[in-house]
Amino acid sequence: NAIGTSTASAPSGSVTPDPDAEPTSQVSNGSGGTYTFLSHNLGVDTSLYPHTPVKDLQGDYYQWGKNAADADVDALIGGSWGDQGGSTANGNWTPGAKGPQDPCPAGFRVPSQAEWAAVNSNNTASRTGTFISGTTEYGSALHYGPDESTKSLTLPAAGFRLYTGGALNNRGSSGYYWSSTENGSNAYSIYFNISVVNPANSTNRSFGFSVRCIAE
Repeated sequence: NAIGTSTASAPSGSVTPDPDAEPTSQVSNGSGGTYTFLSHNLGVDTSLYPHTPVKDLQGDYYQWGKNAADADVDALIGGSWGDQGGSTANGNWTPGAKGPQDPCPAGFRVPSQAEWAAVNSNNTASRTGTFISGTTEYGSALHYGPDESTKSLTLPAAGFRLYTGGALNNRGSSGYYWSSTENGSNAYSIYFNISVVNPANSTNRSFGFSVRCIAE
């Protein structure tokens, strides 16, 4: 101003971008564009860095077609298996659209089986961890990205809850993520372990699997 230029202020401290600030993740859709996913499973503290698997990235377990989880990372919700979130009826989750019982937040939905298949076909898969099964094995995950060194979308190997009573199985050794696509009385999910990825895994809808949401 008219008084003149002041002396310089002291430099501010250096600032490093916060790696936790990754609410969404993008991967190729194979058609020249990208899919946008939430960076975290449903039921996770979204302030956590999503690409280094730890207990608090495991998330909740959903029966297919329900809008609420039946178990969290530690225990059943509500005390008994299958008493949350309505039913597993046909049409509750809808491929390519947001079904009436979709549990994802506004602007997101459960991916279809075709979308999971496209993620697997058009991105490079890599893995972190030992893929050993155990109730406290939290360090394994499947990653997708443009190459093996880039972690664009990370899926923790959270195992599953058994359909007959909700018992925890295969934590640390495998991951199961629902799709919105029905298969008769069953439904499809993407399944992976240390050596296999199957984006067309068909199972009873009453299993408790992880949910990762895709943008509408």
